[in-house]
Amino acid sequence: MKRTIAVIVVLVISTLALLPVEAQGSLDKAEKQALFERLERARELGDSYTSYVEQEILVGDVSMNLTGLLTMSFSTYINSDMTTTYSYGEVPTALRLMTVEVENAEDDVTEAYTVTAEARRVDAVVYVQATREAEDEFGLDPMPDGWVMAESEWDLPYALDDLELSDLFSDYEEDASEELGGEVLTDLEYFMRAEITMENDVLPDGTPVEVYSISYSDEDLYELLSESPDLLNEDEALTMLLLENLSEGSIFDVAFALDAEDNLRMVEVTIFMELAAIDLSVVDPTLPEGAGVMSMYLDMYSMYEVTDINAPVEPITAPEME
Repeated sequence: MKRTIAVIVVLVISTLALLPVEAQGSLDKAEKQALFERLERARELGDSYTSYVEQEILVGDVSMNLTGLLTMSFSTYINSDMTTTYSYGEVPTALRLMTVEVENAEDDVTEAYTVTAEARRVDAVVYVQATREAEDEFGLDPMPDGWVMAESEWDLPYALDDLELSDLFSDYEEDASEELGGEVLTDLEYFMRAEITMENDVLPDGTPVEVYSISYSDEDLYELLSESPDLLNEDEALTMLLLENLSEGSIFDVAFALDAEDNLRMVEVTIFMELAAIDLSVVDPTLPEGAGVMSMYLDMYSMYEVTDINAPVEPITAPEME
């Protein structure tokens, strides 16, 4: 189930909403090439940072319904807001403060809760302290008391899964262009085939930036993903099936902001899509024809912003463990 949702999440990214100060026309081939080279420079600059602060916001609403011989419905709503300070000395350290609101519904059962957490990475070990407020704790995994120490994400209790802390266990060298833009921002062929426009804007901290919006027509999106369906999922047949049944008007847009020094300061995406009803026997050939139909809906917004590049950082230390 989660694997199917993961495919859906990266299929369609729609329009970015920013307040433009000045709009420009579409970029031509030479301008696209120059912009791609600026993105490469942005990645090189990111590798040289001694510290920075990253804010990420994610709001998502996903639902799926099965009707027929197999009947089931589920939906998930998540609202995550986290701020992470990264410091790169002899040993990389990180401090993350975050709040995650979750509401899951499956058939007639609903669970809703909010998790507030602090996480630190020190000497390749991650320390997490979290609290949870829930309407009803019944059915929820028990929340650990105090600080939890983990050398691997697999060492964390299930109750902390919603925090999605896997990146803190890596060397977190993957920059925003790779994490949120994927092939669109790192593959020249994908980049050159897109429609790209530029708008001048100002970030909340007052920094002037150029905001570039990348979009594909329905036809180009389908063609690009058809040429390399394994980009989305190992199951190419499932990927193609989903592509063929996306609602009309689905588009793929990514937006990012570069400052005057070519720092990648922001990546913002909005996902909205509906998947037309699919016969379950097509999704799973082991099911009889007419077993039922599956439909999906996804509405998601995510934002990544970088501030305080190379600014002094208070030492991040391990907490006292009880």
